Amino acid sequence: QKSKNRTLFIKYEDLFRDTGKIFEGILKFCNLPINVAKLDKALTNSSYENMKQVEQLNHTLFFEERKIRDTGYGFMRKGKVGDWKNHFTDKMLTDFNSRYLSLLSEYDYTL
Repeated sequence: QKSKNRTLFIKYEDLFRDTGKIFEGILKFCNLPINVAKLDKALTNSSYENMKQVEQLNHTLFFEERKIRDTGYGFMRKGKVGDWKNHFTDKMLTDFNSRYLSLLSEYDYTL
């Protein structure tokens, strides 16, 4: 996590590794009180397993109404750190790096 110009950057890897700590950091960043019961409920409701189930139950909401193209992968793919490597081609990675690597480096984000 790094705050710059009142923007909070959160790495997926950190969120995945310690979701509760990151949620608390978001609340602190927003100057909101930490209510343990509400935080626990938010953690449960936003778990990968729960979000995947919600997606499956509300397929129309996730894809058709929002005009999101259904690629067959779903919005919630695997919930794994680093799975992007299984989906990016070498060209996609080169294009991504040429556009965003300097910005990622500015915020101490390493690939």
